[in-house]
This record gives sequence, C-alpha cells and structure tokens, in this order.
Amino acid sequence: MDNTAWTAVAAVVAAICTGIATYLTQKASSRAQATAAQSASRVAVEQGAFDRAARYYQDAMKRQDDEINGLRDDVARLEAEVKVQRREIATLRAELARK
Repeated sequence: MDNTAWTAVAAVVAAICTGIATYLTQKASSRAQATAAQSASRVAVEQGAFDRAARYYQDAMKRQDDEINGLRDDVARLEAEVKVQRREIATLRAELARK
C-alpha cells in the first residue's frame, strides 16, 4: 500500500473514532441532563411536601390555640357560675340557720 492508501485508512479510522467519541459524549450529556432533571424534580417535590407540612403544622397550632382559648373561656364562665352557686348556698344556709 502506498502512502495515500494509508492516509485514507487513517482518516477513516480517525473519523470512526471521532464519531464514536461524539456518540458517547452525547449519550453521557443526555444522561447527565436526565439526572439533573430528576434531581430538580425531586427537589421541587420535596419543597412542595415541606411547604404543605408547614401549612398543616401552622393550621394545627391555630386550631389548638383557638380550642385552648375556648376552653379558658369555658373555665372562666364555670368559675363565675360556681361563685354564684356558692353565694346562693351561703344564703340558703343562712336562711336555714334562722328558722
């Protein structure tokens, strides 16, 4: 074979190597993009879950605070009723003692 043939063979081998390298690079790039997209998607899902959990927690705390305030109001009302009942009992005992 003369030099021209060897040059042509070398050029074909180089072109094949370049083609394979380009294919592998594109495949790796596609894989990296897919991984990045999955990671970004996972981060978005986790952020959404965190935000929902934070809202549920805040709502639960508000409901509990409202319930506690309602119970405090009930206790205050019942304490006032107890005072009235104790006065009435004292009045009735005084009336019984006079008879």
